[in-house]
Amino acid sequence: MKNLPVQPTEQLLDQVRARRLLPAPERRRTIRKQAGVSLRAMARALGVSHTAIRWWESGATPHPKHRRAYAELLRELHRIAGDPETREPDLGRAQDSRDGYSDGNDIAA
Repeated sequence: MKNLPVQPTEQLLDQVRARRLLPAPERRRTIRKQAGVSLRAMARALGVSHTAIRWWESGATPHPKHRRAYAELLRELHRIAGDPETREPDLGRAQDSRDGYSDGNDIAA
């Protein structure tokens, strides 16, 4: 019977912990987009290609040397994007006269 190389216990545990740090693949893209970060910006921050980020968001597992940094970046982006103090205001609706300002030239709605 051949002896298989045994991975040190701590290294194995670190790999398992790092995998568990990552959110589900479908959440990875959502977190990045909610934070307003492009694929290329995230890739530059992690020192990988934008294609790697796309793969990771589709379910591929990052290489161990990138996994922890990717998980930590996603966690921080999620915290920032979910914190009302750090979110940009919603500018999706333009102000109009019904918002309290009147210059005397408003047309009745």
